[in-house]
Amino acid sequence: MRSLYLNFISISFLFVISQMSSADNKIDEVFPPITIIQSRQPLDEYPSQNSDIYNTKKLEAGHERLIDDVLSGEKGISITKPGTQGTGRIYLRGVGGRGLITLDGIPIAEALPNAMNLALLIPDSLGEMEVTRGFSPASRAFSALGGSIRLTSREAIDNSGDVRVEGGTYGFLKETLRTNFASDHARLAVTANRSDTFDGAWQADFRNGNSERDPFHSTQVMFRGDVDITEDILWNGTMSYHKSNHSADAGGLKNGILQHVDDKKSFLVDEGWFAQNTLKAKINETWISRLQLGFTKNDVDVAQSALSPAIKSDFYMARWENDQQIWRDNNNSFNMIWGAEERYETASAPLANREIPPKLTGVTVSQHRHQEAGFLDNRFTYGLFSGDLGIRYESYEQYGNHALLHLGTAWQLSKTLKLTTNAGNGFRMPSYQELLFPVVGNLNLKPESNIGGDLGLEWQALSNLKLNATGFYSRYSDMIVLAYNTKPPCGNVCLTSIDNSIVAGMETGGEITFNPQWRGGFAYTFTDTENLANHKAIPFRPSHVSRIWGEWKSANLPLTLWSEGIYQNQAQQNIANNLPVDANFRINLHANYQVSPELSLYVRGENLTNNTSQMMFSYNQTGAMVFGGIALKLW
Repeated sequence: MRSLYLNFISISFLFVISQMSSADNKIDEVFPPITIIQSRQPLDEYPSQNSDIYNTKKLEAGHERLIDDVLSGEKGISITKPGTQGTGRIYLRGVGGRGLITLDGIPIAEALPNAMNLALLIPDSLGEMEVTRGFSPASRAFSALGGSIRLTSREAIDNSGDVRVEGGTYGFLKETLRTNFASDHARLAVTANRSDTFDGAWQADFRNGNSERDPFHSTQVMFRGDVDITEDILWNGTMSYHKSNHSADAGGLKNGILQHVDDKKSFLVDEGWFAQNTLKAKINETWISRLQLGFTKNDVDVAQSALSPAIKSDFYMARWENDQQIWRDNNNSFNMIWGAEERYETASAPLANREIPPKLTGVTVSQHRHQEAGFLDNRFTYGLFSGDLGIRYESYEQYGNHALLHLGTAWQLSKTLKLTTNAGNGFRMPSYQELLFPVVGNLNLKPESNIGGDLGLEWQALSNLKLNATGFYSRYSDMIVLAYNTKPPCGNVCLTSIDNSIVAGMETGGEITFNPQWRGGFAYTFTDTENLANHKAIPFRPSHVSRIWGEWKSANLPLTLWSEGIYQNQAQQNIANNLPVDANFRINLHANYQVSPELSLYVRGENLTNNTSQMMFSYNQTGAMVFGGIALKLW
């Protein structure tokens, strides 16, 4: 495929240029010291080889409302999100679904098939976000076939409290209260958020005569507790509750075409609970053990004039993980990570006949299933070479047994250049939302699986300039995709499987610091997808996504200006590739003024290019929006 040529050309170019830079004796540049991956400190997590870490500073850089705003345009990421609030789809290297996003190691439940309630993922409640592109080590679940987004809840580090209030376009109002309590051996962080869009944006395309506004309301509370029982035994627990109410529209006929139209009786209510407890223990100087228990409960109710679908699901998880250091000598080490995992889930939903218009049959489908897994992950560091080699064996009640392998390496070729490789295979069973949700779901979906890898370079070109490039390739079987199909039994967007497909491409990015006042960066992703049955592109996967950003801090005033431009080219919405999504380009600006150490004021403009290109057929896409807010430290 043509993407493979681009991958190798880009990586070869980066390698050649780096060697030319190293050979030029006239350049007198001071490089930062080499960072060699070593055995971690007790009770800390290993980072994945191919990951980007977003700390609190990065998460809050633009006071962006939701996690998808932070991720938009980043390497490997594409997002389909009609409207301003509510559900949307995040794809990483062309795939998504349940398992892509976890909170404190527990998968976040979908609100709709193949879609998350993105309004629940607010940066204010998080301490860190890790984005891993490609396969993760064997000790992590393999259900994220293109990569994973691991969210970590905010931990209290002091006794403090702050309040953040923001308002803006469409009657938007968000209030967030955060409190922290910390002692020598115990900590508690509480985050409470209320978000409302009182006026509401249009969900169905207002340019097509749909005048009804669709308000949105959401409440979320999260608790995170940490206790140092002893110096070697640590406990942490997370508990959260959310409830959101989306006024919505529904599918119907307009001008002889099946599309999204106004429905004043339509709404979606998403209510859920999340809890996890983790106990870590240092058994001895070379052995660390961790036990985690997790639970999620999610109830989604949809009301429409013609149909009122709903789904209820419960998820339980138990995980035991051990890290044993087998050998260590100076900068060389070998660790074995081994353990087991058990998952159990249940779900129920009414059955629809999927005619036009669809109707409920009065029958409720209830299902339950088990999954067990064992894993062995060997991680090593030998001089400038490090990596992991592991196997994960998964057993499914309905889908049989599967052996999954992973190999990841990192080689520091020189002081300024690192080569990374990543290869493996993955397996993901359909979520219950994908199987059971009336009309959109599909009881005939098969599990999706893939095999592939990537090759990348990280180059410290100058002391203030970092560049990277990665080429990737994966072959998929039974990929689960969302696509428009105006014929029965679907009649709208529905889930289907593609027997055989390929996803390949290139990711590249960089960051530069000009001086203490100026810094910036860029990210670009080329993705070439192919349905091997008809040689067409896979729906809702754009080929080109790019982002460029910059930040300026005044030398004389407590003022910070931040801006970004995000471009996403045309994509397709159906299997036949004759219903395109237009390309779009958006500019976002943010200004923050630190009035005092306790008080900051900010204003943010989103989509200032006023681009209203639809991300999904017949759905409205909002234009320019402006928001203003305050952040006040209470104590």
